[in-house]
Amino acid sequence: MVVNSVIAAMVAHQNPSSRIAVYHISSSRRNQIKIDDFIRIGVDYFKKNPWIDERGKPVKVKKFHLLDSMDSLHKYIAIHYMPSLKILKWGNFILCRHLQVQHTNLQRRINHAIRLAELYKPYAFFKGIFDDTNAEMLRMATRESNADDTFNFDPTTIQWDKYLKETHIPGLVKYIF
Repeated sequence: MVVNSVIAAMVAHQNPSSRIAVYHISSSRRNQIKIDDFIRIGVDYFKKNPWIDERGKPVKVKKFHLLDSMDSLHKYIAIHYMPSLKILKWGNFILCRHLQVQHTNLQRRINHAIRLAELYKPYAFFKGIFDDTNAEMLRMATRESNADDTFNFDPTTIQWDKYLKETHIPGLVKYIF
């Protein structure tokens, strides 16, 4: 769809004008898929098509709750990891630093998770929706010239469930995993 839109834009702008157009080729406004939907589809896919690990055993998948802000990450860590860290700290003190390695490793893992979340915060917690008005006008222009079948880049035609289950996830499994 991106390539089709680039070709359509080249045709539409073959005669140079003073107007510069920016085309957001995205589905976030007209056919949004949310991360929760992506997770639901992925879990459903792997329940029906188990992923086999290196030992030949199927990987069990289950639905999980995705954190949606840095505050939720900090709360999760405070509830699930900080009590263990405090217990290790006291145990380490009582046992004359015999648990120092475990305490240091857990502290390092917590700090690493927080640093990664801070680094990817603009992407992981992004709430924006891209305005594709110019792309829609370009789609209408291709429709008027009967080229919309040739240069289909209409995001409303994406069937997310079908695409993810039949193309995207199988491709990840085959070529990436």
